[in-house]
Amino acid sequence: MQARLREAVVYTAKMLPILGPDIGKYLASWFNRGVFSVKPRGCAFPVYVRGRTSDAKCLYQVFCCEEYPVQEMENVACIIDAGANVGYATVYLRLHYSQARILALEPEESNYDLLVRNTQHYT
Repeated sequence: MQARLREAVVYTAKMLPILGPDIGKYLASWFNRGVFSVKPRGCAFPVYVRGRTSDAKCLYQVFCCEEYPVQEMENVACIIDAGANVGYATVYLRLHYSQARILALEPEESNYDLLVRNTQHYT
């Protein structure tokens, strides 16, 4: 339990500038079951994080570590997000390539359900 607490505190501290007032919900998602909504900086709509899953780490990787480096490219017509998980990268890419058509693929049903929820406000 101490290792998990330490890990949660480290991730949460790094996510503070990204989540601002939603940081408490992010920390809670490390220890509590349920679905938590958080709104990363730059997002017009919240994204959802399932408690006690890898979602919190995935959110950290996409929005804090920026594991999907974006480049200043014009006229990006199509992006394929194969293995979209719960849609964090899909949302992140939408923020950077607003004109692109994004095809998000996710075979696992519970991940797909949250992917749909996380991307419902985006075209």
